[in-house]
Amino acid sequence: MYERLSGNIKKYNLFDGYTIERVTGKEFSIYFAVYEIFDTNIWFRQSFDDYCSVIEDCDICFWIKKDGNRIGGVLLEPNYMNCLILEPPYSNEYDIIIGKLRNILLCWSDKSKPIIVGCVKTNEVKYYQRAGFKMGESRRCMIRPTEEFEIIWSDEYKIVSARKENKNEISELLAEAFATGIEGKSKSEIESQIQYYFDENPENSLVNKASTLIYETKTNQLIGACLISIWEKWPNVYDIAVKPSFQKKGLAINMIKRALTILKEQYPVVRLFVTLGNNAEMLYHKMGFLSGVETTEMILS
Repeated sequence: MYERLSGNIKKYNLFDGYTIERVTGKEFSIYFAVYEIFDTNIWFRQSFDDYCSVIEDCDICFWIKKDGNRIGGVLLEPNYMNCLILEPPYSNEYDIIIGKLRNILLCWSDKSKPIIVGCVKTNEVKYYQRAGFKMGESRRCMIRPTEEFEIIWSDEYKIVSARKENKNEISELLAEAFATGIEGKSKSEIESQIQYYFDENPENSLVNKASTLIYETKTNQLIGACLISIWEKWPNVYDIAVKPSFQKKGLAINMIKRALTILKEQYPVVRLFVTLGNNAEMLYHKMGFLSGVETTEMILS
């Protein structure tokens, strides 16, 4: 019988000699950085210290132990798991460990909600599937150096930087553009996403200036938007969309080129995240973005 999750319990029995034991984020982060950054730098983070900083304040870290010896670690809380690492020579125990973590999560979690595992690498997906998890959304990070481009805009369009007063128009454009895509975002999710962007990225900052809104001149209708943010010290394509009836006219490429040109003043690279199966992935590839490691969300419902 598994013990229920409690802040007063440090160690949990997974049976057959396996246990999990609470550890500080600061200590866990070093092991996570070593076994991630020197294996695959999934998010193109700048340094070892940057990898550590992501988790060092986390309070859901656990060592995984076998017969009292540490063999790996994981982030765990009800309905959620992430950052599973297994240390050599225990890297062949994924089937056993995932099965045992699944069982304790089933004890801890709200049964009316799915259990989500974030950022599972392609070579690990099969282990989760064998434990009953199904594949959710697959994504990858991409990166490219900034560069100055000569951009030619047609007189049909008016080009301006993003402003908070435009947030409703931007939300409506993204909702229309994503309606036929694979992202599956609801209008309320998009509205919250755009509100968060303007809360975190002040007007007249360089990333805000590098963001683009395209209006059709004759109708003054918003037909394109590219929002640039800062994610872990480097600029990131936060959102990009073109109204469906104006797609395949090179507008998305021009918006990214504009961002790359403006951002070169201060930053060496731009990153973005793309959902696999999205047509935009081929566009980014053609523009010279380097593809990072594919990761998949795994779901147990």
